[in-house]
Amino acid sequence: KDLCLEKWNNLDSFFVDKKFAKMAQLLSDTFPMVVGDGYMIITTDIDALIQNIYKKISLCEELINKLLNDNIRIVIVLNTEFNTIKDKYVKDIKAGIKYNVVEEDRELIQFDNSDLVSKALDIFGKDLVDIE
Repeated sequence: KDLCLEKWNNLDSFFVDKKFAKMAQLLSDTFPMVVGDGYMIITTDIDALIQNIYKKISLCEELINKLLNDNIRIVIVLNTEFNTIKDKYVKDIKAGIKYNVVEEDRELIQFDNSDLVSKALDIFGKDLVDIE
């Protein structure tokens, strides 16, 4: 995770890139909280930022993959929702509940806030490798 954070701190190097500048600026208001096997949960305090990033999720993931030199899929949640996600995941794992990754169309997925928590848990499941 430390290497991920070190690379994440280089987002500003894309601020002058014609293709990625706007997305890099949007992502600069986020923080990677969980890094899994090919998946990441990033958080933000800005509710509107989530929809703005999801509108261009393919470009976002392309930038993150270029930044991290990896093949990563992301889920973005509010900081205030993250602890709920983390607590539910830990509780479910202790209860023996297994999660599976579900692939679906990634362009502009509309959720209400409670659905975001469920969707993040459905996507990350047992592939989760680190929670802070």
